[in-house]
Amino acid sequence: MKRQLKLIGAVVLALIVVIFAMANFQQVTVYFLFGTVRLPLVVIIVGALLIGMVITFMGAVPTILRLKTQNKRMSKKQASQQTDK
Repeated sequence: MKRQLKLIGAVVLALIVVIFAMANFQQVTVYFLFGTVRLPLVVIIVGALLIGMVITFMGAVPTILRLKTQNKRMSKKQASQQTDK
């Protein structure tokens, strides 16, 4: 149930971002260190959202791996305790 609520929340957030982006479709100039690019604002907004999602995921990977390792260790410990009884 918790996973479904997270999915629903993510879909609602994505819809809000898409609606906001579609309301801002004018061309903007983005200045980089190596040059400039002229793109619709919607592309900038969606691109920033995707980059943020990737950075967030990359930040969460070490925690996910640590918790998976801890879970395996605890499962083995629990299994060995049950066989000792």
